[in-house]
Amino acid sequence: MEFCDDSFLLSNPVAADLFRDVASVQPIIDYHCHLSPRDIAEDRRFENLHAVWLAEDHYKWRALRANGVPENLITGKASSDREKFQAWAKTVPATLRNPIFHWTHLELRRHFGIEDLLEEATAQKIWDEANRQLTHGSLTARGILAAMNVAIVGTTDDPADSLQWHQFMARSPVQGAGKSVAALRVVPTFRPDAALQVGTPLHVQAWSRRLSAVAGIGADTFAGLVAALEKRHDDFAALGCRASDHSTAALPDTTCTDEQACLIWEGSMAGTAATAAQVEQFAGWLLLHIARLNHAKGWAMQLHLGPIRNPNPLLASQLGAHAGCDTIGDARQGPGLVHFLSTLAAENSLPRTILYNINPTDNALFAAVAGSFQDGTIPGKIQAGAAWWFMDQERGLRAHINTLIYR
Repeated sequence: MEFCDDSFLLSNPVAADLFRDVASVQPIIDYHCHLSPRDIAEDRRFENLHAVWLAEDHYKWRALRANGVPENLITGKASSDREKFQAWAKTVPATLRNPIFHWTHLELRRHFGIEDLLEEATAQKIWDEANRQLTHGSLTARGILAAMNVAIVGTTDDPADSLQWHQFMARSPVQGAGKSVAALRVVPTFRPDAALQVGTPLHVQAWSRRLSAVAGIGADTFAGLVAALEKRHDDFAALGCRASDHSTAALPDTTCTDEQACLIWEGSMAGTAATAAQVEQFAGWLLLHIARLNHAKGWAMQLHLGPIRNPNPLLASQLGAHAGCDTIGDARQGPGLVHFLSTLAAENSLPRTILYNINPTDNALFAAVAGSFQDGTIPGKIQAGAAWWFMDQERGLRAHINTLIYR
């Protein structure tokens, strides 16, 4: 048995048969990802291995920083793609036992047929062969998805996004997908987190202007905000959206009336920062409002709870958000989660809900809470989502699956 060959992790004949004859031929339906709809619409041909593999991969950025690689060789403008790839090749051996080590070599084998281990000595050979295939072969954005037998991609989209690439793909369907998929569907997912920034007026004002432009409704008033969000909810639905997506440190265990939400929103539009308490109240109001819209349309609601965003002020100031330094939080999840679900259940407007926890200590809590709000209408109406983010590795997956007995 070779490393990462066709028998990787398949320790007996039954496992091999189940994987090859059953699991591997199933289409992939990915309803939460961060792929670029433009890349898929234009069937982007990636410039080189760095562009497809390193340019936007925060997992690799974290590993590089942990290995003492200077930022210039990770995200900097002064170094070349080839120099950044060499830094990655030097780092890969140090990731042994991290899933990144396995993912790296599985991807080299499955997509490029490259069986060499990536290290400094093999970097040039791998770089040249991968780039040859990327330049002339079938490994475009759509080609990669087809090779993985992807049926549906749900991209992550702000209500203020134009959705122009989803519109393009709706007019020109993506044909020729994988071995059991006739065509690839790319649909948006409704992610209105930016509306929660009422504590930072400049940020939320800029976002409201973008929302106003795409909705054709002025969102600087509270009535306008509500109308614009509902208009975009309809627009997303018309393009195949069937889920919203939200991420916060914890669900608020409070809310407010429409009148109070109006004062908070219009105050922020006028330049008055909401207090911490008001931010929580407004978040509670907005999330409940979106949940009711979802219930009315039969959408699912994905709740990604627990991360601490941008904790490193130096990297945040240099690179902005999403620099690869978000981390696990330990906020109390129970009170807000129960408050949110019970409020909606009491008024019979609880949508299908998927709960994701970033902190493994919350596994049992999320599984048990999900079991408390089933209503007999469909199987698993409220469910714990897949092991997420820092738990997306063997030990995390096993612990997460085993905890589902608490439901």
